[in-house]
Amino acid sequence: MRASFVIAIAAATSSGCGGCGEGAAPRPSATGSSRSTASATATATPSATATATAAASAAPDAPLEVALSEVDADAIVKRGEVKVMLVDAGSGDKKPLRYEPRPAATKLRALIEVAVVDAAGGPSGGMSAPAMELDLAVTFARPLVLKVEKVGAKPAGAAEELLAEETKPLFDLIAGKSERFKTDARALELTPELPKPFAIPRPGEAVPEHVVAVHQLWSTVEESVRDLVAPLPDEPLGDGARWTASWRLRRGGVAFLRRAEYTLRLTPEASLGVRYHERAVASSERDPLVPEGVTVRALGGGGEGRGTIGLGAGLAPHDADFTLDSRIAAEIAGPDPKAAAAHPTLVVHQRVTISRAEAKAK
Repeated sequence: MRASFVIAIAAATSSGCGGCGEGAAPRPSATGSSRSTASATATATPSATATATAAASAAPDAPLEVALSEVDADAIVKRGEVKVMLVDAGSGDKKPLRYEPRPAATKLRALIEVAVVDAAGGPSGGMSAPAMELDLAVTFARPLVLKVEKVGAKPAGAAEELLAEETKPLFDLIAGKSERFKTDARALELTPELPKPFAIPRPGEAVPEHVVAVHQLWSTVEESVRDLVAPLPDEPLGDGARWTASWRLRRGGVAFLRRAEYTLRLTPEASLGVRYHERAVASSERDPLVPEGVTVRALGGGGEGRGTIGLGAGLAPHDADFTLDSRIAAEIAGPDPKAAAAHPTLVVHQRVTISRAEAKAK
């Protein structure tokens, strides 16, 4: 669920960088149009856009949490770590939960909807693009293997059909790509193995616009894997068990600390309920996808979300539904030190639904 802030920051570092100096990098796009980045790096439906707009209208009256410092964030959980804490072991028969390797790939279909609105009234405005649909083959083993078999857009009208056509070259680049993730039986580690499908830009390297957009799309897919595979506690668990997991992540140049609260249900079918709380971190770490010379600093904000994950044999996830509503205030400065920085307040509503592809085909 990364696409939201990637597109938002991309907007603010381009069209919004009228206040970042003339030397600010343009918004990356597939076709060269300023609008095509919205379709290249995020997806939305009119209902998602309406939700984000409604949230933005109330945003000026809602206080933002101040961004955590690196020191305070490290005291909770360091980058690259996952901390799990049991709250309630549940009732009835209890046993440790572990992900069992499944040799056969699970066919899944993911639908991603995202809408972004600048609550501060900045040039990034509101962004709407067609929902993105992906056919995935996921092998829940060690390593976990993810393959994007097919990707396309689901436009809701004539305007979105044009945007869908603009994104097709980018979709074609990620279709057929796969990635392996180092993981363990409790999913405390879920790290992409090298080499990655697309090379990470080196510091100072000029990055073509379409490469930036492709990285952003692929990062959305990567984060969806972590959303699907919940970190598990070590202790035996029964029905109604509850635990928390905390880890760090990045979206569009902004760092976040996420705290997830999970609830296990064993009847009538095994499933996990999850609630998310995210808080921005004022990190000094640079995102290689942010244009050279542009700096992004989180001032405050975070997000709240919830979801459900259906579990099959060996705890392999087979369906899920996630929503995340976020608001972030950032300072974005271009390479001209004399130019004023942009200060967007970005409101994002996004939803990801995942189901078994075989079920959809019936």
